[in-house]
Amino acid sequence: MVIIFLMQYLIIFIILCSSVLAEENIVLQLKWEHQFQFAGYYAALEKGYYAEYGLDVQIKESTSKQMLSSRQEVLEGRAHYGVASSSILVDMSEDKPLLLLSAIFEHSPLVLVCSKKSEIRNPKDLKTKTIMLSKDEGNSLLLRRLLDIKDIDYKVVPFDYNAFINDEADAMSAYLGNEPYSLKKKEFEYTLLDPANYGMDAYSDFLFTSQDEYENHPKRVQNFIEASLRGWKYAMNHEEEIAKLIIKKYNPNKSLEALIFEASMLRRHSLRDLENLGSITLTKLSHMILVMREIGLIQNDIDISKHLYPGHLAQIKLSKKEKTWINKHANVSFSSNRWLPNGYADGAKEISHKYMDLIALKSGLNIKYMQKEPSEYALAELARGRIDLFIGTQKGRNTLMSESIRHYPLVLVTKNDVDYISHTQSLNMKTMALVKNSASSKYIEKYYPRIKKVYVNNIKEALDLVSSSTVFATVEVLPLVSLHIKKFHMSNLKISGDFLHPYSLNINVRKDYPELLSIINKAILAISTDEHTLVNNQWEGVDYTKEKDLSVYFSAIFASFVVILILAYSNWRLRVEIKKRISTEKEFQRMLDVVNQNVYMSITDVDGNITYVSDAFCRLTGYTKEQLLGVNHRILKSPTTKDSYYEKMWKRISHGNIWTGEIENRDKKGNVYWVDVSITPIYGADGAISSYMAIRKDITIRKQMETLAITDGLCNLYNRRYFNTVFEKEVNRLKREHGLLSFLMIDIDHFKLYNDKYGHLKGDDVLIAVSACLKEVCKRSTDQVFRLGGEEFGVILLGMDEHQTHIFSLKLIKAIENLNIRHEDNDPYSWVTASLGAIVCSFTVDTKLDSKDVYQMADEAMYTSKQTGRNRVFISQA
Repeated sequence: MVIIFLMQYLIIFIILCSSVLAEENIVLQLKWEHQFQFAGYYAALEKGYYAEYGLDVQIKESTSKQMLSSRQEVLEGRAHYGVASSSILVDMSEDKPLLLLSAIFEHSPLVLVCSKKSEIRNPKDLKTKTIMLSKDEGNSLLLRRLLDIKDIDYKVVPFDYNAFINDEADAMSAYLGNEPYSLKKKEFEYTLLDPANYGMDAYSDFLFTSQDEYENHPKRVQNFIEASLRGWKYAMNHEEEIAKLIIKKYNPNKSLEALIFEASMLRRHSLRDLENLGSITLTKLSHMILVMREIGLIQNDIDISKHLYPGHLAQIKLSKKEKTWINKHANVSFSSNRWLPNGYADGAKEISHKYMDLIALKSGLNIKYMQKEPSEYALAELARGRIDLFIGTQKGRNTLMSESIRHYPLVLVTKNDVDYISHTQSLNMKTMALVKNSASSKYIEKYYPRIKKVYVNNIKEALDLVSSSTVFATVEVLPLVSLHIKKFHMSNLKISGDFLHPYSLNINVRKDYPELLSIINKAILAISTDEHTLVNNQWEGVDYTKEKDLSVYFSAIFASFVVILILAYSNWRLRVEIKKRISTEKEFQRMLDVVNQNVYMSITDVDGNITYVSDAFCRLTGYTKEQLLGVNHRILKSPTTKDSYYEKMWKRISHGNIWTGEIENRDKKGNVYWVDVSITPIYGADGAISSYMAIRKDITIRKQMETLAITDGLCNLYNRRYFNTVFEKEVNRLKREHGLLSFLMIDIDHFKLYNDKYGHLKGDDVLIAVSACLKEVCKRSTDQVFRLGGEEFGVILLGMDEHQTHIFSLKLIKAIENLNIRHEDNDPYSWVTASLGAIVCSFTVDTKLDSKDVYQMADEAMYTSKQTGRNRVFISQA
């Protein structure tokens, strides 16, 4: 009897378990109608991958008759998961509770199809044309960027495929797997504009869910991702089988031939790396967000960690010991500085929080924020082991210190009518508002005791006092100042100077957690430039300029003062006849100590050998005094600075003149730093120059910001934004001076085919190699090389006539050919080549051309070069 009862209980238990496993009904909302674009989900369902996890999945399409927004369906609870384009990032910028799970397409299959009758060969030809964009594609990152890249004036009309066939529009947005096939079958002649050919790349077909789904069913989310990605891998390895499955079970509006064509296009263009299928790199996603913000699609800040599924996003390699440590520590707690004022209510996270979110994503750590406390209290809690991390600018006594995350300058804020202050000692006896107990106030108290101080509770109060002229200035770290000036529209304030020592943002780690320190350091080093920019974009928006830069004069005056001071002290006992001597040696020594500790100063003999350095200069360079004294100043020279630059400097100072300028140097570790230098000759008793004294200002942060703004991150050439600024100015200058200009446009032949065959990583290698080649050939100081977009480059040459330009152009394309990079699809050469078009402008008083005309003529010359056989030069005379 007991056995029967137990068997009945077991049977009921099994039935209940089976019911539980089978009753998780899930709806997946597609962004369009059934086709191979969603093949992985069909495969996951039909091959039983979803069922293995107890998921009963319904796949819903969206059709032209019943257009369903996958994002809206998920947000309103009619679907659990969805597929969306890059426009989902717009929703996330509006803080809609969505979560990215995977990026199925590594490269977007979205292109523009152009009627051949419209004679559209490149984006600039779209000017004044009529373009059809579907609602979702109108918000597409790539198409908007493609249309905005050359400031194209175009007309948008509602999407209608049949109207396009009937020539009611010049171009339309298209999916590579659909419209090209349909148009080909109808023998409709068209051309394609693929954003990838113009340097624009982005993820597409994001698999996403709601934040509620993840919070309530985290295991189900993980299971759904794993089953879906298994389905995609199966589908791409069995294309014809899945195409037949779609025909049989999903009644697509396509033939089997069309589905197989679509599959091949996806394989070639969007789904090449099946090993890393679904992965999302923060660098690429950050770049997408930055571009969308730049072209106006996104207005607000996006909290990345809030909208990314953490399961796929560890970007660093962890040792076995580090992984074991993470497994043993479910949560890691942290505290931070008070960087935002009380009542700051727009929901934006502090810089420190954003960096901790990035570190959590990259490392896999589960980092929890503790209540914000004053830094002294938080560091004491850290030393007691009650919290695990403290992020800020302070260092604890009994803690481990991480690598520096970022340096932020401590800046001076005044009203707009104050000239730039390069010598902060001139602030003595001025009244300054300081936030009490802040790191900045302690810095001023220590190094500037003679400044009059008014203490306030927060930076907003300090800025209000400056704005009302109650105090002369305030001082605080740059991001905090920038945020407040923008936030509270304080247009009568500006940054008028900075201080010697920038603040370094670091993480203090519990002393008994060395493994955690190692993990944190790896994550910090993995933070990319784009990610740094994304974190700091909201905070660093105030221009940091010198409206009336008197620093040259101040440097010269201060240099002269220091020369007098040093000579007076050196000859103190011998020159008793000097009428105005300093009262005591103690006062001299105190003043010299101030110089030694705070001024980046060195003295060399006439041959450039170092005879004196200040302690501050040693800190800047990383060398000790013993390592610098007697050594030639060339020890700090950067290899990127041309000898001619130094020759001009030496010529000036050797003739007794003061030289001022900016110099790039290398410290002991090889790190680049920039200084604004004033070099003053020192004369001996015989009236001849006996030595040179140099006083410097560290401008590394400013130069780094300038470089990031004008440099292409991949090729290390000037970028398109800088070209747009420089080119117009250069053309206008030469028109005034009646000069000679040659503008060259170079395009790598069949580069799209190269990417298709060898992959985008190899394609990037080609772009880097060609860029280096162009820089090597364009060696003159007046030559300027730019990456204009994609595989297109521009070169500005001055003073060359048509014959000289032609010879130089041939040398350029021959140098590219001599790289001997294999390219089997570049018929008839089988290696990488380039086509070059050039315009030679001899500006006279009658020249009517402007920069746009010159650019267009060079572009047309390059197109002629391609049409006439490629790997050649075509010169157009203006």
